[in-house]
Amino acid sequence: APPAPVPNSVRRIEICWPLGIAPLAKDDPFCHQRRKAWILNDAVPPTFPDRNDQHWQGNPINILLNPATRLRVDTDCAVENPIVRTIAKWPKAARPWLSPKIRAAERIPRMDPICNKPVSYIPDTIRILDIEPDTIFRPPGSETELPTITLHAQGGEGELFWMLNGEVICRSEINQPRMYRFKRSGRFTLTVMDLAGNYDSADILVLGGSSE
Repeated sequence: APPAPVPNSVRRIEICWPLGIAPLAKDDPFCHQRRKAWILNDAVPPTFPDRNDQHWQGNPINILLNPATRLRVDTDCAVENPIVRTIAKWPKAARPWLSPKIRAAERIPRMDPICNKPVSYIPDTIRILDIEPDTIFRPPGSETELPTITLHAQGGEGELFWMLNGEVICRSEINQPRMYRFKRSGRFTLTVMDLAGNYDSADILVLGGSSE
């Protein structure tokens, strides 16, 4: 039997992830991915709030930035004329597996040191320590063995999960560094995520040994 005709009240449109609504423009900055969806009576419901967000923030969110450093500030920080930036957020559980381009678009900058607020006291914030983006790790001297690094993060809630390219390599407790020896060389995205879904990541290059 032929399929039933689509009712006039139902139609297929283009929507945007992560907000779930129709794109506002051709180059909508909050439209990280475009998908097709069926809607009823022209109603385009937004994505449900992130169940892992303890603060039930709206989406997108507005944050204040120091115009000199482009780092996050609060209203009580000693910064003149902060600028407002609007960010569309993905669910916390999905963030470690997003593409670098999407991660950059939805990342909230770290708190500006001028605010004098330690990372560990800022809700929903975790930061990898002593490893900057695009860091190159190589064996010391003339050695050829793969390097060993210290995995250490500040902030977070509960147990920490460390990942390379989305695969868990070890776990650690808050403020307890772990040593990790690479199994192969190459380019990796190093990610740390806590039990609340907060995460930080850095793209790194590992030299030495032989690629598997």
